[in-house]
Amino acid sequence: MVKERKISGIKAWPEDDRPREKLLKKGAGALSNSELLAILLRTGTAGTSAIDLARKILKKFSTFRNMAHTDARDWKEFKGLGGAKIAHIQAALEIGRRYREGVVDAITLLQGVWRGSRFVSARSFPRLGSS
Repeated sequence: MVKERKISGIKAWPEDDRPREKLLKKGAGALSNSELLAILLRTGTAGTSAIDLARKILKKFSTFRNMAHTDARDWKEFKGLGGAKIAHIQAALEIGRRYREGVVDAITLLQGVWRGSRFVSARSFPRLGSS
């Protein structure tokens, strides 16, 4: 007799509701923070889906920014989170931080160029009628 394996968790959801498929179809902006985190987690534990685990994590830390300012001890209470999953999350948070840092550097550069062009323009083209 062959036992039928019951599919549970996210795999049992309609395909359009699954975080990974939703991301590929609609883009990352269409996902909640829990869904994005669930994709990084990849799996949950017996009786707990990756989405449920992501929700628990977000309930504790509230934001991704708060998660970024933690160490491994802060994650110990979550069953199913080992070193590999914590490393994935921390790596993704660091990528986001570095991306933001690059954007800030580009904005600072553009502001400097804009200020410089205003200075050159004011020197090169003084206002008419001013002494």
